[in-house]
Amino acid sequence: VSLTLLFFAGVVLSAANGGYKSGLISTLLSSILISVFFTPPYGIPAFLTITGALKFILFLIEGAFLSVVIDIVGKRTEIGL
Repeated sequence: VSLTLLFFAGVVLSAANGGYKSGLISTLLSSILISVFFTPPYGIPAFLTITGALKFILFLIEGAFLSVVIDIVGKRTEIGL
């Protein structure tokens, strides 16, 4: 199991409980943590390389998409649609 899946779980929980804004904040913080601490070379931001930057941007896009979709689904559930 990839470590990034655990961070996606955090993004999903954050978006489900706090809305899309907290999901976006969680996405940004998670992507920075993954880039600095869990991608070699450790301790240096991995988004300084091309492949690291692509992974960073992809995680941001996926996290933002998840946050918005979960927020929309939550609002529709609340109003009964």
